[in-house]
Amino acid sequence: MEILLKSINGWVPPSPIKCTPTRIQQVQSEKDSVGNLKIKKLLTAKMKFEIEWQFITVSIAQRIMKEFADFNALVVYKDLITGKEKTGYFYPGDYQPVPSTVYQNREMLYKSFPLNIIEK
Repeated sequence: MEILLKSINGWVPPSPIKCTPTRIQQVQSEKDSVGNLKIKKLLTAKMKFEIEWQFITVSIAQRIMKEFADFNALVVYKDLITGKEKTGYFYPGDYQPVPSTVYQNREMLYKSFPLNIIEK
């Protein structure tokens, strides 16, 4: 799998097992006299990524969350349309770390660490 998420505030996170992009578009629209939807204008278009890491240390998960702590993380990602790198400011959405009983160098690993991030 090609990594869509390149860096967060200049830091390169470990490769996730899942990185699902979603393009969120808000439009101004109205219906005509026969009920057909007419798009008048694109108001915003932004990205959302659903990311999941498996078996990462608690300290790495904390680092990821610290990068988004001020709700203004600079993220470099691969653009879906052009295929080129793009930069945007993102904030964290939901996350739900799942602890495991596995340890690495005396540090617990999260079995799963899903997170979604949304472009501002």
